Formats: sequence, structure tokens, C-alpha cells
Amino acid sequence: MPVRPSDRHVWQGGQWVQGQARALRLVPLDFLNLFTEAEQLAVVQAGLANAAVKLWYDKALAATFITRDDPQVEGGLQALVDAGLLTEQRKAAVLVAMLEAE
Repeated sequence: MPVRPSDRHVWQGGQWVQGQARALRLVPLDFLNLFTEAEQLAVVQAGLANAAVKLWYDKALAATFITRDDPQVEGGLQALVDAGLLTEQRKAAVLVAMLEAE
């Protein structure tokens, strides 16, 4: 996926288009399904040894809904990048998937 030109661009029809986007409210299962199975397994495995990863995962499971607007989402995704569980590109793709074009 090409780099997002700006916050005002949304991924639509296989390309970035300028427009308004709003954050989706995802239930935990839908949020976790934004990750590949390999990424999910890596997070679960890392949670066995890394308390910060385990805490983030537990909070995600316990949430009523998850939205990109919550600063814990950005922080948690960055923690997964820092732990080598996600690439910056995958983090960006997950964040884009959490937006809905208006």
C-alpha cells in the first residue's frame, strides 16, 4: 500500500483519495481480525513474556468497543512495532482499516 499523503486521505478503491473519514467503533473481535493470524499469534506469544504486550491485549479484549480516536490504540500499536511484532507499514494499514469514508 502506498504511503498515505495526509490525514485527509482515505484508502478507497485501491488508491488514496482526499475526503473526510471518521473512526469506526469496532468490537474487540473485529479489531483483532484486522491483524493476520501470524500477527495475532505473535502478540499472544509475546504476551507470555512481556507484561506490557499482555496488558494491551487484555485491554483490547475487555473493551466494549475500540476506536482509532482512543490514544491507547496508537500507543498499543506502537508498542507492538517497538516489540518487533508489527512493521510500521502494518501499523499504518491497521489504522487506515479503522477509518470509514464518509
